[in-house]
Amino acid sequence: MQQCNTLRVGAGGGLRPTRLIRAVPTGPSFGPRERVAVLLDLTSTMPSQTLVQHFVNELKKLQDHTRSYSDRYFTLDDLCSEAGYGQGVQEFCLAGGPRAIVEIAVRHWPADGKLSSSAAAADVVEVCHHDECPDPFVSDDCDVNRSLRRTAIGMLAEMSNYKPYVLAMEKAGMFAPEVLPRMLEQTMAQLDFPVHNKGLSCYEVKDQTQAIAVHLLNLAANALVHSIPLRIQLVQHTALKVCTLYQDPYSQFVAKSAAERAAERAKLEARGLEEKEIEKRIHKLTDKQQKWEKEKYDESEYSGTEVGGLHYYFIRFINHLVQCCPEDQLLRLIHEGGLISKLRGNMSPKEPSMITLYGPHMAVIRLTEVWTKNCYKLSDVMYQRVRDDEDHSLELRLDGNGAFRGGELQKALDCYWKAIALNPEDSSLYNNISLVYAKMGDSLQALYAAEESLKVDPAVSKSWARLGDAYRMMERWQLAHLAYTAALEMMPNDADILARQSDARSHLAQVWDIDRDVPDGMRDFIHSPSLYFKWLGLGKDDLMEMYKAGPDQDDFIDSLLERREGHSRHIACTKIKEDVKNARALAVATGLLKPETLPACCKDLVRIEDLPRGFESWTISWTDTPLRHKQTGLNRHTLTAMSGSRMRSMLTVLGTPGVAAVRKLLISGMTNPMFGQPERPTIIFVAHRMFPIFSKITELVKPWGARTEAETAAKAQKSATHNDTDWNGYNHADGYYDEEDSDYFAPLHQDYENGHLMKCEAHQQAAAARQKLKVQAQLEPRIKQQQGEHQVARLMQQQFEELQHRARNLQRALVVVGVSCPEGLLSGRRSGLG
Repeated sequence: MQQCNTLRVGAGGGLRPTRLIRAVPTGPSFGPRERVAVLLDLTSTMPSQTLVQHFVNELKKLQDHTRSYSDRYFTLDDLCSEAGYGQGVQEFCLAGGPRAIVEIAVRHWPADGKLSSSAAAADVVEVCHHDECPDPFVSDDCDVNRSLRRTAIGMLAEMSNYKPYVLAMEKAGMFAPEVLPRMLEQTMAQLDFPVHNKGLSCYEVKDQTQAIAVHLLNLAANALVHSIPLRIQLVQHTALKVCTLYQDPYSQFVAKSAAERAAERAKLEARGLEEKEIEKRIHKLTDKQQKWEKEKYDESEYSGTEVGGLHYYFIRFINHLVQCCPEDQLLRLIHEGGLISKLRGNMSPKEPSMITLYGPHMAVIRLTEVWTKNCYKLSDVMYQRVRDDEDHSLELRLDGNGAFRGGELQKALDCYWKAIALNPEDSSLYNNISLVYAKMGDSLQALYAAEESLKVDPAVSKSWARLGDAYRMMERWQLAHLAYTAALEMMPNDADILARQSDARSHLAQVWDIDRDVPDGMRDFIHSPSLYFKWLGLGKDDLMEMYKAGPDQDDFIDSLLERREGHSRHIACTKIKEDVKNARALAVATGLLKPETLPACCKDLVRIEDLPRGFESWTISWTDTPLRHKQTGLNRHTLTAMSGSRMRSMLTVLGTPGVAAVRKLLISGMTNPMFGQPERPTIIFVAHRMFPIFSKITELVKPWGARTEAETAAKAQKSATHNDTDWNGYNHADGYYDEEDSDYFAPLHQDYENGHLMKCEAHQQAAAARQKLKVQAQLEPRIKQQQGEHQVARLMQQQFEELQHRARNLQRALVVVGVSCPEGLLSGRRSGLG
C-alpha cells in the first residue's frame, strides 16, 4: 500500500496533511503513481518498534541516490505525512529522522543563496501535474513545482511545533549561525518584491525562493520558542536584517504609485510641456491614485495576509519574536528596521481594523509602547555627537578670544568660523566675528555676521548692538538708530549702547519709530498694499507696471524694486521690524521681559504658559536649500512647523537645525498673529531627521504642557516616497552652490535719501572679478589644450616651409650639373608630413 496527502489547516499555522493509506489499485486504468486515498491512521495501529523500523527503512530509501528523483520526493512526502505533524515523534527521533531531513535541507546550500541558479540535486525542480498533486488548494488548470529542499524545509517547519523535534534539530546543527539564520537572510535578500500574496500560488512558479522563505520564517517562528541559541542569534543579528529586507504590501503600493508619477513626469517633460501644466497633470494622477486607494485597495492584490503567504508568516515570525525580544533590541527593530511601519503596512488603510489573533495588531501595540518608552534614550545616545561638537566648538571659541586679545585678527576669525561649523547655533560666535570684521574695517561682512546672529536668537541684546555698529560704520544712521533701540529694549539702560545710539541720533534730523512709522512688511503688503507702496515711494506709473506684469509673475515686485533707487533703507527697516517683533515675542514668552517694559503695542504679548491650548497637532521638520556657506561649508536649511496643512512658522538657518532653532520656530508659531489666534500645541510630531535632538525637544516643550511623538526611519521613508521627496531632507544634494554673502544677505543699493552714496561699486566690481576668475578657471584646461594644438600646427608649418626651401636649393643644384628634377618634388604635396 502507498500513502497520499490531503491538506488541511493545522493548529501550527501551516497547511497540514491528514495521513491516508494509499492502496495500490488494480486494473488497467491505474498507473504505478496513481493512488486511492483510504482514511486510516497508520501510526495508531503500528507498534512502537515496528514504527521505528518503518521510519528507518523509509529514510534509507530517501537517502538512496540510485532511486529516481520522483521516488525520493514521494518518500519524503510520505515521511512528512507520517511524522511531520506530531505522530510518532519519539519513534522518528530514534530513527534519526530529524538529522536526515536537516541534511537534505542544508547540504550543498548555494554560497550566494541564489536557489534559482543552484546546481545542487536537492534544488532540482520537478513539475507535478494537477491530477497527481495532492494539494486541494491548487486549481485544476495549473501544475505545482516542487523540489526536495523545499519539501524538507517545509517538513522541518511543521516539525518545529514540537519540542523534541526542535531539540533534535538543534543537535543536528540546524540552528547554528551559519545555517538557519544565514539561510533566512539570504532567501529574504533574493526575494523579488512584490511577492505572491496568496498561500500556495508561489508554488506555481519554478523559482522556489519564496516558498523556501515562507517555510524558513515558519521554522524560525516555531523553533525560537524552544531553542535558546536560535533565539539569541535571531534577536541579536538576523531579525534586524530580515525586517530591513522585508517590504510590506502598502509600501509596495506607495512605491509603485511614485514610480508611475515619475514616469508620467518624464513623459510630459519629453513632450516639452510647461512646468505648470506638468504639475497640473501630476496632481490629477495623484488624485486618481488616492481615490483608487480609498475605494479599491482592500480588494486588490496588496490587501490581506492569506494563510500560507509570505506576509502572513512574516507577521507570525514577528509575533513570536516580540514576546522574547528585550526592549533594546526591539528599539533597533523599530528605528532601523522600521518594524512598526511595516506591520502597519499589512493592515487596511481604512481604520479601525479588526484585531485578529494572527494579525499584526498586538505586536504593533507592544512595539508602540516600547518606542514611546525608550526612544528618548536612543535620542540621547545620538545626541552625544552633538554634545561633543559643542564642546570642541567652545574650545575653538576660547582660542579665538585669545588670538583676538593678542591682535591676531585673522587667526581669531579662522577659529570662530571653525567653531561655527561645529555649532552654528551659538550667537556669540557670530557677534565675535562681527566685531573682528569691524576691527578689520569690513563693514559689510560685519553686517552679515550680525544678521546671522539675529537669525539664531533675536532676543540677544549684543546681536542688535553689533548690527547697529555695522550700520554706523556704513554711515546708515537711521538703521543704526533702529538697531540700538531694539538692543535697549532687550537690555534697558545699558550705558554703552545709549552712547552709540546718541551718536547715531546726532546725524539724523528725524528718527523713525519702529512701531508707528515702519510697516509690517509682507503683512501690510497683503492687507494694506497702498501703505506699503507709499512707504517704498512707488508712484502710479510703478503700480501700473506691476499690474501689467500679471499676477502669475512671482518676482514682479522684486524686479521693480531692483530698478528703484533709495529703497534699500526702507526694505531693511521692514526686515528689522520683523526681527524686533520676533525678539519681543521670544523675550516675553520665555519670561526674559515683561510686557510692561516694552512699548504699548506689546501689551498683548503673554507667556507661553498663559496661551490657550489648541486642538491640532504640530509637525516640525526641515529640508535643505541649494545654498552652501562659503566659510564653513555648511548647507542652509529651512525649518518648518505645520498644523494640519497650515504653515505655522518657517525659519532659515545655517547648518542642521538644533534645539535653539526649534525653540525660536515654535515660539514664533505660537505667538505669530498672522496665523490666527495665538495658541499652544497639544502634540508635537517630530520628523525622523530631527531625531538626534528629539529628547531635547521633549525637555523644551514639557513646561509648555505639550508632548512629543517621534517618527521612525521607515515611516519617514514611506511618507517621503508618497510625496516624491527625500526622506532625509536633502532634496538638493546634487545641486548646491556657494552663496554670495553680499548679494544674499545685504542687498547693495544706492541710498540717496540718507545723503550718502554707499560704497558698493568696489564691492560689486570685486564680485564681478571673482566671477571672471571662476569662469577662467573652468575654461583654463580647454584654453591650454587649444594653445597646445595651435603651437603644434605652427611648428609643423615651419618644418614644411623649411623643407620647401631646401627642395628649391636642391633643384638649382641639379640644373647646374645637368640632372633633371624629380617629378612632384616642388608640387606642394607633403608626402609623409601630417
